[in-house]
Amino acid sequence: MKRSQLVGLIVVLAMVLVFVALVGGRALAATRTRPWSSVGAACAPDYTTRYASNASSGYAEHASGVTGDLYFVCNVTTPIDSYSGEPDWSRLYLTFKDPDTRGYVQATLYKKKLSDGAVTSMGTTLKSTDGSGIRQSSVSVSSFDFDAYAYFVKIQIYRSSTSSDQEFHIVRLQP
Repeated sequence: MKRSQLVGLIVVLAMVLVFVALVGGRALAATRTRPWSSVGAACAPDYTTRYASNASSGYAEHASGVTGDLYFVCNVTTPIDSYSGEPDWSRLYLTFKDPDTRGYVQATLYKKKLSDGAVTSMGTTLKSTDGSGIRQSSVSVSSFDFDAYAYFVKIQIYRSSTSSDQEFHIVRLQP
């Protein structure tokens, strides 16, 4: 083999190695799932819920003069980039405002079996704690199987006094 042929072969092999490294790097990056999230105002209210949402800020809250429970359902969809398998989400996050002990915001993750519609809690419930400002809490979640189940997060906003001001801002799943 001539020296020029050997150099050409080495250049071709180097290009193949670079290509494999680039494609392999993208494939590895694609396995990390993007988070899923929804703002409070985008979740569907329960048919019995009377509420006010702040569209300019995207949160949900009680209407003026209303106390008791509000319920919202946030449909969880699998991200487009998780085609290589199920999302690797491991935490459920809830962003809320809960200024006092006269109410709370709670998020519960559910799965609904595609074959028969049976609904099961995934054992993941996150409840706000009172304090000042808009805050966030999180809890661990179990694995997902979008081939067998659909998923949703049920949000409950409760207040016992019209002077209390609980707000549901964001629910999120992420690795």
